Amino acid sequence: MFGWRRLAPSGIGEAGEGIDPAGLFHPDEGPRVRRTFFTALFAVAGHLAKSDGPVQEAEIDAARRIMRRLELNDAETQAARALFQHGKSAEYPVERALRRLGRDCARRALLDRFLDWQMEVALADSGIVHAERALFDTMAELLGYSRYDIRRVEDSVGTRLRPLPENGGERALAVLGLGADADLATIRRSYRQLLSRHHPDRVTARGGTDEEVRAAAEYTRELRAAYEALAEQREAGVVARAGEGP
Repeated sequence: MFGWRRLAPSGIGEAGEGIDPAGLFHPDEGPRVRRTFFTALFAVAGHLAKSDGPVQEAEIDAARRIMRRLELNDAETQAARALFQHGKSAEYPVERALRRLGRDCARRALLDRFLDWQMEVALADSGIVHAERALFDTMAELLGYSRYDIRRVEDSVGTRLRPLPENGGERALAVLGLGADADLATIRRSYRQLLSRHHPDRVTARGGTDEEVRAAAEYTRELRAAYEALAEQREAGVVARAGEGP
């Protein structure tokens, strides 16, 4: 019990046990898996953001985007913010948190998502500096990845975070089968429906071949990239309009 309190601030309790964004968890990944993932995700992100000096607003914005993708309710959002703050402490036991994550959330796709979102935070300001690189090396060692894997994640996330080219939005809309006037709710609904229909696990359950499963995995990656690019574009537009004068 003492160890758990060190990994999370008091008052967090069962936060994260009910999160269930589309396509992230398997049905048999219960409350313990979800709580461990949730706790490590935001606390390690806070530790990562602080590792190169004062936390930048861009890093906080990256954490907020992750909260929105997880579709957190108000209480979960407050818990995520508290975890991010908790992780900023130099005393935060990051290696212990990563070991627990690797033990409780052993499925590779789940750990891939964890690394992907940590990389978003790291790349949000001015790129990865030495302290952040060292922390990613620790993540690789404790979660069973190579340094090459980390570089691959860095390249992938860096590409995704670059602004869409002039016709990039059209391509992303086409992937999701949407028109140019699609709002964020419509984009999210289409993404969920397509992800549910074409998820590799569903293809496997239908008796699909190895080639069909690989194709489904590639397609779902494309779906996710399109969804995240469009979601960020729409959210940026809302923020910009909110800041305009009368």
